[in-house]
Amino acid sequence: MLANNKFDRAHLVISHGIEVAGCGHEHIHAQQAFAVSQAVPAMADAAVLLQVLLSCPAVNLNSLTEIIRGDLGLTIQLLRLVSLADDSALDDVSIPGIVVHVGVGGLSYLAGQIELLSGYRRGKASLRECEQFWGHARLTALMAEELAYKAGCDADQAYVAGLLFHIGELPSLLGWEWELTGADCHEVTEVLAKMWRLPSSLREILCGDDLQLPARSRTLLQLVRVADQQAWRVRGLVSQYARRAF
Repeated sequence: MLANNKFDRAHLVISHGIEVAGCGHEHIHAQQAFAVSQAVPAMADAAVLLQVLLSCPAVNLNSLTEIIRGDLGLTIQLLRLVSLADDSALDDVSIPGIVVHVGVGGLSYLAGQIELLSGYRRGKASLRECEQFWGHARLTALMAEELAYKAGCDADQAYVAGLLFHIGELPSLLGWEWELTGADCHEVTEVLAKMWRLPSSLREILCGDDLQLPARSRTLLQLVRVADQQAWRVRGLVSQYARRAF
């Protein structure tokens, strides 16, 4: 489990963008520092339930894991916390494994730092639009996980990759005031993945080029793309049904 002083160091990086752990003492570009410091909020029900379960006398790590992996913001903040607090680069994409590594103390720290999506909105997107984005991420993750099981691939990695597949849209959605002139979502994803120090295997899937990826990562990327397409189809069917029913 991670020591408290490592959480303190992670807090300095996440809150102020002072220094990226593992990058020596070089100060990073202001724009990149902003990407590091910008917190990703969580759905209110997930954040509150996490705090409630952590306050119980007997803490169930499995229940905590399901809450965290079910929310885009909690998952991102957990990955950021452990990568910035740890001395070595994180390359574990298994949320259950990371939860055990961080322990109750680390999860309590995470719960105390998280912002609620309902009170976060700074951009033009409505709360409903943000909730739909979170829901689409979750649906894509679940479909990617199921496809990975059937294909004999790493289901944990597929799930997280599906959940984070559209993080390049977060700055625009949440109204982050930074400048990436002419950058598309893929380029924004590369910046976020690098500055948040996401696991290298995950960065390969989120940012990689099909032709240059190892066979394993290429398969997972293709699988996540299919999951994303299926999630859009499900949303379309739901919308059609709602229009007919009402």
